[in-house]
Amino acid sequence: MKKKKSDSFDDISKDIDRLLEKILGSMSVESIEDRPKQFMYGFTMVKKPGEAPEIREFGDVSLEGKSMNGNRKPLVDLFDMEDEIKVVAEMPGVEKDDIKAEISDDDLLDIRAYSGGRRYSEHVVLPGVVQPEISEINYKNGVLEIKIKKKVIKKRG
Repeated sequence: MKKKKSDSFDDISKDIDRLLEKILGSMSVESIEDRPKQFMYGFTMVKKPGEAPEIREFGDVSLEGKSMNGNRKPLVDLFDMEDEIKVVAEMPGVEKDDIKAEISDDDLLDIRAYSGGRRYSEHVVLPGVVQPEISEINYKNGVLEIKIKKKVIKKRG
């Protein structure tokens, strides 16, 4: 039997309700008192043809409702293009000079920012081997855009 569109939206809504119950239900009274009155949790799902869906979390609490020690995970999107990888991260409330981005291990990007009360931290596994330096970085209206050239791997003859 084929599912109706409304059934799949109902399923997603129920999944979100279960996630919220899990987050809020796992918080002890002590952890709630120690945290700010507001918190943020969200996720995005990426589905590429022929691959399993990938769920990426963002916010300042984990799925288990644990605090991220004041750090927020920014919402991050990756774009794997022919000769470069573009990383876009939403990091409102910081200045460009407060952002640090470094590449390590040929395929790992570390992004950190601290400005006033806002702290962001994320380790992004890149979808390919890249050059050891960032080729371009822009930050405007809370959106960080990083471009990294892919490493050219020469094939043997």
